[in-house]
Amino acid sequence: MHPPWDRVASQGEKRQHYEAMRDEISRARSSAGIAHKTAREFRHKAEEAKTEKKVVEKKLLHLTEKQKAAEEQKKTGVWSGAGGGSIIILYQTWDIIGYPGGNRWKGWWEHEAVYGVLMWAVTLLFAWFYKATRNE
Repeated sequence: MHPPWDRVASQGEKRQHYEAMRDEISRARSSAGIAHKTAREFRHKAEEAKTEKKVVEKKLLHLTEKQKAAEEQKKTGVWSGAGGGSIIILYQTWDIIGYPGGNRWKGWWEHEAVYGVLMWAVTLLFAWFYKATRNE
């Protein structure tokens, strides 16, 4: 610390204090400049990190959405397969015990359009059941 100027007796002492203060000011300015450059670099790095974070979060969200879609697709495939399997079992059962309306209706029941409508209806029924039993 330097004494006030009016308490310094000699001109030589004043000059020493003056030079010491100039050196301190110079060091303070240099230190402030370095701190400013460092702060600017950290700001740029922080901005880069923010940008990178956004990109990573977006990719992660996209990946998560893809995984969820894949899981839903598997579940849907299982339920759809169960619907198709139940129709196949139904037709196998009808082959053994007879078709609704008797064997003279066998040709009608085995027609592609009737089979397709039954497959669609049962798959739709299974899809509705799947959606109704989900916990979302």
